[in-house]
This record gives sequence, structure tokens and C-alpha cells, in this order.
Amino acid sequence: MKMVSIKYIALINGIPPEMTTTPLVVNLLNGSISGAIAGYLTNPFDVVKARLMTAQSNQENDDDTQGKKRRKKMGMWDCLTMIIEKEGFNALFLGAHVRMLQLCIDSFTYFGTYETVKDLILSTSVKDLVTN
Repeated sequence: MKMVSIKYIALINGIPPEMTTTPLVVNLLNGSISGAIAGYLTNPFDVVKARLMTAQSNQENDDDTQGKKRRKKMGMWDCLTMIIEKEGFNALFLGAHVRMLQLCIDSFTYFGTYETVKDLILSTSVKDLVTN
């Protein structure tokens, strides 16, 4: 959305979209904000995943054909409903601030670097086209 709006404004003002570049600070801020939002929105899935990975089920099914006890398998939906029933809806957002901070820093670096390098490459290739 950021690039579309900047290119649209440039087009309205008569500047070709290929000639527009976004300042580094804007790229870094956009990356960190998008990472924080993504971290918050996907935290419930991360909580469920972590619970499933560390779960030790005490519930056992009937004996199988060899007389061994089998553990009951719990899926994502079962785990999600169990967390909400036992601990409440807010338990899905435990640790969200840590995840937001992690993804904020990751996205800050990734998207800031990506957009800046992309703008640099595009501006260099456009200059080459204009001078040749």
C-alpha cells in the first residue's frame, strides 16, 4: 500500500513512478510497523503451536492390537478450544509483546533493506536508460 500511494501521488504531480524513491527511514518504519502487527495477529497460532509441541497427553485410548496404550492425538482446533475454555481468550495472546518485538526488528531489517536496495537498483537502471 505504501508504494502504491507514493507512486500514485508522484503520477498526479507529473513525476514518472519509476523515478520515485522512498526514504530509508520510511522503509524502516513501515517494516517495523508491519512486523509488529503481524506478530500480534499471528500470536494465537504461535501459542497453539507451542502448546502442541510441548504437550504431554495423559489421556490414553484403548489398547491397540499389540496391547500397548496409545496416546490420544490432539489437533490444532482441540488445543485452541482447550486453551480458551481453561485459561480464557486472553491466554492466546500470552507473550505477544515479545513476538511483536522480535518480528518488529526482523521486519525493520528485512523490509528496510529490501525496499532501499530495490529503489537503488530501479533508480540506477532508469538512469542508465535515460542516458543511453
